Amino acid sequence: MSHRASLLAVALSTLFAAAIVAAASAQPPKPSQPPRPEDIRQKNPGFLVRADVNRALRSYRDGDALSLTVAAEADAYIYVLYKQADGKLFLIYPNSTQPHNRVKARQAVAIPASGDTFRWEIGPPFGKEIIKVIASKEPLQELADPSFREKFFNAVAPRNLKGIELELGANEIAWAEDCVEITTYAADNKEELAGARRIGLFIGLGEYEHQVSKTALTPEVEKMLRHYRPGHHDAQTLASVMQEIGRLSERRMLTNEQATRDKVEEAFTRWLPSVSRPGDTVFIYFSGLTFPLSPGSDATPANREVLLPLYNFVFPGVVQTLEEKRQSGNISRQDSQLLALTQQLAARGGEAAVYRQWSIPEQLFAHWLQGLAGRQVVVILDAPYASAFGPGGFVPAAGWPTATPLAAGVARLQDLGQRDIAMLGACGTSRFDVSRDPDTLSLMTELLVRSMQSAPGAVSLEQAHAEIVKKMQSRLAEINEKLRAEGKEPEPPYQPYMVNTCTKPVMLKP
Repeated sequence: MSHRASLLAVALSTLFAAAIVAAASAQPPKPSQPPRPEDIRQKNPGFLVRADVNRALRSYRDGDALSLTVAAEADAYIYVLYKQADGKLFLIYPNSTQPHNRVKARQAVAIPASGDTFRWEIGPPFGKEIIKVIASKEPLQELADPSFREKFFNAVAPRNLKGIELELGANEIAWAEDCVEITTYAADNKEELAGARRIGLFIGLGEYEHQVSKTALTPEVEKMLRHYRPGHHDAQTLASVMQEIGRLSERRMLTNEQATRDKVEEAFTRWLPSVSRPGDTVFIYFSGLTFPLSPGSDATPANREVLLPLYNFVFPGVVQTLEEKRQSGNISRQDSQLLALTQQLAARGGEAAVYRQWSIPEQLFAHWLQGLAGRQVVVILDAPYASAFGPGGFVPAAGWPTATPLAAGVARLQDLGQRDIAMLGACGTSRFDVSRDPDTLSLMTELLVRSMQSAPGAVSLEQAHAEIVKKMQSRLAEINEKLRAEGKEPEPPYQPYMVNTCTKPVMLKP
């Protein structure tokens, strides 16, 4: 075990207990409220399950037929809950004609079944309705009673839903979930769908909460922190440009201390779904560094997990620094609690679990995008390893041996049938973008902004990508000429990564 790993594993049981007591005492009691299926969330999915309905805009009128398709990445027991507009909850899968809910990996299940005489027809009450899908490696005992398979619509009481929550939380079983929101209307409802809206979420990081002593910094981490300081400038600039000429209906910006793990998750999973609807375009921008988790010294980019660190990320070396403070007796209560938590996480899942706690891993990124299904989603990552998050899988750097693309990121959503995702990334390789000025903008963001501002008319994603590639190659040629003149090694060539599975044109500037 390495020195750093041994520090993470140091037992501080009394300190951890004190931290838990302090945290518990600081939390006010929450008011009791009925459980809701949409609140059953898996924050660390080991696999994905995806549900889709038969209307892209997820809008239905009285008499319309509704059908659902479900597929999971792994063999699992599938459960589908349906909450009507009046709050009544039903289990619709398994059901009387589809009683067996053990489903093979990537085997799509149609509900109702294709040969079923039952027709799921929309009727009153009308309004917002929720379809919740749970995929579990083990059967749920709370729904094991045969009475839950007697009909197509089998009533589920609040106590049953609470039992499901407790069962999933208490047992260390692998499970996944997806949630689909639909809107139903009366046949004579005159409400017309408003024009498609454009919403943006901009995240930029140049600073981080937890300071690391110079002695604890690895050369790789020190280089990352030095090169990725202009992230907040990037987010602020692009948000302003997109607001002005990108015709955003609404935007949210999270930079530095605002871009904590909790706030970013809330923006992805609560805010974006609440301010957008199927048919809209959602832009998600991130500028900052990425953090690759290497399973071994011989790891290649193809078998590394890639994280997007957020403001309260715990970098390698932070735990060592906190331990040094503790041993010297010069540690604050907040740092003591952080040290205790990191040691608990390390004891359960190793160092990787510590780093995942305050970041966005690829599979979680994909899971959050599931909540935006039906929308055109445009992801812009001014960060290395961008392609690890993309539908095309990981694009290895020049010089690496042939490597299998990562089956990660939104490639997994594409495999389960989710389309309408486009991605533009600073590079698809494992290298760092050296062309960053901490007082101005990162290179890709600078070129993206210029391409939108200088164009006399509309700018598509493909047009912006082509212009950025051309200008970046010219800029890198200038940089390498300067490096050679200084007797230094030139930078290897790289170019921005772009992939687009959208069914309609992606317009950065309409």
